[in-house]
Amino acid sequence: MRLLRLDLERYGRFGNRSLVFDLAKPLHIVHGVNEAGKSTALAAVADLLFRFDQRETRDFVYDMKELRLGGEIVARDGRRLAFRRRRGTTRTLLDAADEPIDEGALDPFLSGVTKAVFLE
Repeated sequence: MRLLRLDLERYGRFGNRSLVFDLAKPLHIVHGVNEAGKSTALAAVADLLFRFDQRETRDFVYDMKELRLGGEIVARDGRRLAFRRRRGTTRTLLDAADEPIDEGALDPFLSGVTKAVFLE
């Protein structure tokens, strides 16, 4: 699986920001000065793929119930999935129209990787 786009819709101190990754490039490096948001972006990818950590709020600017991420991923076989994630305890994976979709929609892309393994 590769990440094609990360949308920081309302997350941490970011709003309406996107990182777009060129599929033709084999490697992407996110860099910036201290406090630029690199760690926030990594946390956002984990929260997008594996649900928001309920202990970490990331509500620096936006209320917890307003937190939203979005993105698009591609599998090795070329299948793509564009989706969004809201903070909550149930039905947090959403389609582009903000309608809940089954959490299992990510399974073929994640290949059994867990949040703990992803963050190692």
